[in-house]
Amino acid sequence: MYELEALYAALPVMPFSKEMVGRAREGLRTNITSVFDAVALNNPYPSTYFDEDAWNQMVVKAIFMQRPLYKIQNSDQRANLALAGIIIDFAHERWAAGRDVMPELWRFVGPFISEENIQDIRKVVEGGDELEQKAALLACNMSDYPEAKALLKQYPKIEEKIKSGFITWEAIGQEAFERN
Repeated sequence: MYELEALYAALPVMPFSKEMVGRAREGLRTNITSVFDAVALNNPYPSTYFDEDAWNQMVVKAIFMQRPLYKIQNSDQRANLALAGIIIDFAHERWAAGRDVMPELWRFVGPFISEENIQDIRKVVEGGDELEQKAALLACNMSDYPEAKALLKQYPKIEEKIKSGFITWEAIGQEAFERN
């Protein structure tokens, strides 16, 4: 297990890194948290070498495994519409089962807030706990969609904390994992 962790953590500095994508994807299939984390967290390899499908698979599994998403490098640059759709579907499934969703996942939806999903964001803002509300409003801050910006404006204290850098994805992620 330790050898696998070392291998996956070293992928970015290994010669022929590009040729190791298959091996890295193999590391994502595990249910051994420390091995998965070696690939997915604090590692620039996935954002550099994974195609969109591999990237999306990694993020969704990190959500499913309740891993700290703020430790996934270059998340904002690799967010994509397909991933946002998958995450919205995941949230609907969790809600239908009476379960919560981790607040950090809204990071991957923020740039893609639209008419189709603004009600999901509104649901979290209006019905979630304080941390979920901050996350949904931080996602609104990432959006160019006018209704998302209008929703954020309804919460000026939180908006100010976002603008001042007090509310960040890292802060949300840390707080979420402290309470678990």
